[in-house]
Amino acid sequence: MTRRPSSRDAILAAAVAEFAAHGFRGATVDAIARRARLNKAMIYYHFDDKLALYLEILRGIFSVMRDRSAAIVASSTTPREKIAAFIDALGSEADARPHLPRLMMREIADDARRLDPPTLRIMAGVFQNLRAILDEGFEKGAFRRVNPMVAYFQIVAPTLFFRAAAPLREAMSRQGLAELRMEASAFSENLKDSALQALAAGRPEAGTRAAKPRRAPEAPAPKARSATTGDRP
Repeated sequence: MTRRPSSRDAILAAAVAEFAAHGFRGATVDAIARRARLNKAMIYYHFDDKLALYLEILRGIFSVMRDRSAAIVASSTTPREKIAAFIDALGSEADARPHLPRLMMREIADDARRLDPPTLRIMAGVFQNLRAILDEGFEKGAFRRVNPMVAYFQIVAPTLFFRAAAPLREAMSRQGLAELRMEASAFSENLKDSALQALAAGRPEAGTRAAKPRRAPEAPAPKARSATTGDRP
């Protein structure tokens, strides 16, 4: 028997769609209530205000990813397999929540001003779990030393942007300007390859540049003969 969604679940689902479409400031409690097919009083029964509802959504999303990535860290798989699993987990969570990429990009564009310390701690947990995988990989000789923040954004940013830009990619493909159609699973496989190549041990450590070979000094050019006097003894 299928469980009917509770009024709280209906509110959260409607709120995610409204926040993703209009941002925090543009979304209204009235619009959320209409989308959820509930009266506005029911929203205030479950949540103190619009901000509390917004933060509940973000905390729920990132709590799941934090817990999934923590399980990956604790697993007995290799560091390379853990990086691949991290990318798969992030992609699957984004696919399960189609509004997530737009919601996050709107919040970033708005200077993340509404993210309170409890929400930030949950989000930081995802970063710390990726950092633990990178440290393990370095200690075991599987990865070179890299800046964990750079690695984090090299994985998270393309995962979200690929999905957020789907309408743009489809429009360009449809107009014949560029063929940008790609399944999310194929994108994740390419992202794994790129991430693992960038992390591979044996490459120069991040932040360093290979020294350029020094060029041998050139021999001085011979002096030209005088066009009028010729050679002198």
